Amino acid sequence: TLIFDNKCLADTKSTMHAQERVLDDLIRITTNNTPRKTMTKASQAESEPFTGFIIGTAEYLPRAASLLQRSLVIELQRPVDFSRSNEIMNSYPDTLDSFFVHFLRFYAERYSGTAAQIEQSFRAFKQKNSKAARSVRRVDQHCFFLLWAKKLLLEYIETLGIMEDAQLTRLSDRLQQVIHNLNASHRARILESRDDE
Repeated sequence: TLIFDNKCLADTKSTMHAQERVLDDLIRITTNNTPRKTMTKASQAESEPFTGFIIGTAEYLPRAASLLQRSLVIELQRPVDFSRSNEIMNSYPDTLDSFFVHFLRFYAERYSGTAAQIEQSFRAFKQKNSKAARSVRRVDQHCFFLLWAKKLLLEYIETLGIMEDAQLTRLSDRLQQVIHNLNASHRARILESRDDE
């Protein structure tokens, strides 16, 4: 996973454009599943698809339409108030790390069955989504996997028994709405950008 903050922060325009080109190439490589060469113990190169993703902040959208289609943009309407989350992290500094370590361990033990479910669901999704405009299919795929992430997270929380059913329902509905709105807004953004071309 590559995390960058403040896209293309640089002293000169030439440096900014050079950094932007590198980032654009990385986005294309990751979203195209371009194979990369890795060395085995026998010193033989094997091709493996890229298995990471990119998270970043920026003050403007990708310039190329193809990059916009490969992205999922979360536009903040107002500054984020981190006071409550910082308070929790300061009081319980290991809580979040511990939660996700056990979350990953939980599904690592169930990897085969869970992966098979996701693959089957994704095949059905792609078939159903085949009539959507090509320019927005990638965005729909991003949101498909966000919905699966939501499903896995809520299943894990339910297994832990740390939330009541009513709380889980409210959280599920809230996440569903957020993902739906994110998908709709970015779809509209892409279609509008095509109209401007």
